[in-house]
Order: sequence, then structure tokens, then C-alpha cells
Amino acid sequence: MKHITVACSVVIVAVAAFIAGGIDSGETAFPGNNGLIVFRSDRTGDAEIWGMSSDGSNQINLTNTDGFDHDPQWSPDGTKVAYFSCREDESCEIYVMNADGSGQTRITDSPEDDYDPAWSPDGSKIAISQEDDPEIYVMNADGSNLTDLTDNPAFDGDPAWSPDGSKIAFTTDRNGNLEVYVIDADGSNPVNLTNLPSSSENNAAWSPDGTKIAYTSQDDGDIWVMNADGSGKMRLTTDSAHDDDAAWSPDGTMIAFTSYRDDDDGDVYVLPYSGITAGGLGDGAVRITNSPGFDGVPDWGPAVPPTPTPSPTATPVLVGDSDCDGEVDSVDALHVLRHVAGFGDSACIAAGNVKCDDGLTSVDSLFILRYVAQLPVDLPSGCPAIGS
Repeated sequence: MKHITVACSVVIVAVAAFIAGGIDSGETAFPGNNGLIVFRSDRTGDAEIWGMSSDGSNQINLTNTDGFDHDPQWSPDGTKVAYFSCREDESCEIYVMNADGSGQTRITDSPEDDYDPAWSPDGSKIAISQEDDPEIYVMNADGSNLTDLTDNPAFDGDPAWSPDGSKIAFTTDRNGNLEVYVIDADGSNPVNLTNLPSSSENNAAWSPDGTKIAYTSQDDGDIWVMNADGSGKMRLTTDSAHDDDAAWSPDGTMIAFTSYRDDDDGDVYVLPYSGITAGGLGDGAVRITNSPGFDGVPDWGPAVPPTPTPSPTATPVLVGDSDCDGEVDSVDALHVLRHVAGFGDSACIAAGNVKCDDGLTSVDSLFILRYVAQLPVDLPSGCPAIGS
């Protein structure tokens, strides 16, 4: 693969060629209610990260940069998006931004080109791959402590963390063709899941319950699904056009993907998934983007629960303050007398029961007046002081 140069136009051409080779990130659907979809779009002339509702409405440009922004990945809590960006004054680096596009922060600073960010389920780490040294790396979510997990001379890329955090699926050509492998989260125990020597498979995507993995067959250009152990392979899409970049909905009922079935530019489609059966379900796919330019590489985020409105903190009522005005005075004694006479109550009338017995009487009013006059008040034992 060609190294990405710093000239912006060359960056875009080289990265586009890199991606055209089928090397995009894997996906992990974190369980939850269905939220927004992020995707890459070229509709403005630059490759940008866009967001939209799950039906394709409310499309908005999140990055608005002059570089090449690609491969957005939701954080497990749905508050942040990781992606890689190739900009004029730097190599391709991993960035993280808030869900609304604010706070764009570069978290890698490597002479190598960094791609394919994939969050760990607890949000504390991000797996990536690199072009010039194509291994699977893991780092802290702030970009620190980069660690090589695979350390293999073959190409390793497209990491995707299992929803329980125990494994990472990835693409490798260590057998001579592209296959989907899985390793333990520490890089041990590599297992070939697809194991199809005569074809090429990549772009693994975990279902939110961790029992299934969707992937792309580059030979027939369709999306397939298999069990997490590699068994039970079933073809999902059946259109003659190329389908790629599967991403499960957080509730596991839908799959978003890139397809070229209606034009040559590529768009985002969504299809139902309810237990794959032989023959595929792809005929039910619905197109949810339709712009002049490429739309694709979707990732489906979990819905972020609304921030609860904190309950107002109750202001403590002073003993004897029967009218809730924050002080004890003769008006409070009057409110007590009105209560005794049956003329109605104020909101804090219970505070007027200064002798702390079973009910308000004129004696409570007398005690309040003595307090106001700064005379001794002989309250029953255990009663809090008036004004406290």
C-alpha cells in the first residue's frame, strides 16, 4: 500500500485508493436503543463525517474540514465519535469528537498513517491499524500507551471489538487471501473464522449480543453473517451490485451498509435482520441517503438517554416560620391563630407547631410571639429551638 503524502490532493487520491481495496474498519454494535447513524459523505467535494437519524432524515455535516475524514465509529455511550483524518499538514491520524461535531481532537501523532479506530466496550481503549506497519494496535482512549497486539509480517487491519470486550475480530492476509480472524483482547489465540482459501473476506461487524459477525465477501460483493465461532455462514444481501461495510443497529434488528445498487456513487442502505435464513434478506433493503457523491461506511450509535432534570433542592423551613418567608416574626403567630380559628393555612403551617405535639394551638402562637419579643420560651423537652 502506498504511503500517504502530505499534499492534500495526493492524500485524498491515495487514501481513496487504499479504501477502494476493501480495507475499511470493522464494526461493533454496542447494545441499546437505536440512535443516530454516522457515515462518510463526499457530497461537498471533501470526504466528511456526517450524521443522520436512522431513517435518513436530519443529515448534517459534523466535521467540516478540508481534509479526508473517514470511518466514523461511535463510542459505547453514544457521546463521541472516533474517525481518521488525513490533512494537509500531517499524516492520517485518529481523531475523536463530540456527537455534535464539536471538540475535534487529534489523539495520535505518528509518522505512520493510522486508520480503523474501534472502541472497546467500556470506552477506555481504541484499537487501530496502520498502513506502513499493518498490525492491530490498542491504545488508551486519549491516544497514550500504543501497544502492538498482532506482530505478524502479514497485513492485519479492520479491528472490531466484541461487545463483551474479550475478543477482537480483524482482517488479515496471513493465509495468502483476506480472511476474518479473531484474537483474545491481549492479542493471543488467533483463530481463522471465515477459512475460505478461494475467496476474500473482510470488514467484520459484531452483533450487539456478540453471537453473530457480519462480514463482506469481496468475491461476490455481498454481506454475509456467521456465528461468532465461524460456523453457520449465511449470505445476507443478494443484489448484483457491491455491498459492504455492515453495521448492526444497537437493538440487533437492522443492518446498515454501503451499496452501489442504485447508482455508481454509493449510498447507505438499511435492511431488517431477524435471524438469517438461506437465500438472503437483501431484497428488503431501503436506501436512506441519495446525494451527488459517495455516502457510506455507516456506524449505528446507541441512543443517548436524556439528562435527567435534577430535582430542586428543598429549602429548609425554620421552626416557627409558618408563612415560608425565611424568618420567624409576629405574622407567623397570626398564621397559627388563623389555622386554629379555621380560616385557612399557609404552605408552611406545619412549621408553626413549635411545641412539637400532635397539633397546632394558640399556645404555639404564644411561643412564637415570646420568641419575637426575645422573651424566654419554655418548649417541651426534645423540641428544636424556634428559628432553627
